[in-house]
Amino acid sequence: MRVATKPVFASHSNFRALCDHPRNLTDEQAEAIAEKGGVICLNFVPAFVGGDLAQFVRHYFHGVELVGEKALGLGSDFDGCKNPVLPDASAFPQLAQVLRQSGVSSSALKSLFHANLLRYFRKILPE
Repeated sequence: MRVATKPVFASHSNFRALCDHPRNLTDEQAEAIAEKGGVICLNFVPAFVGGDLAQFVRHYFHGVELVGEKALGLGSDFDGCKNPVLPDASAFPQLAQVLRQSGVSSSALKSLFHANLLRYFRKILPE
């Protein structure tokens, strides 16, 4: 992060504080990404989540508390594992419903599902 000239994103990362997997980010790494305007894309690999959809939701709320809702996105990894927490993108409405029932606002859902990554790519890609 010290040498990055543009914001970076972690495309398939969850939080090590909740699931001690080497692919997951430490809180310090997550904060450094967010401070540079990057995005952390949560994925659905059970080994990275540490369980099921309820655990994924815990990762989301940990991220919001740690770096804010504007630094989070979805990284899925549907093709990179067996039995992901969600089977495929057709389950995104189910995920949105679970998050909404957990108190996540419509604007935060918009940020998570697309707005944060759109903003990120607009920042880093040449016009």
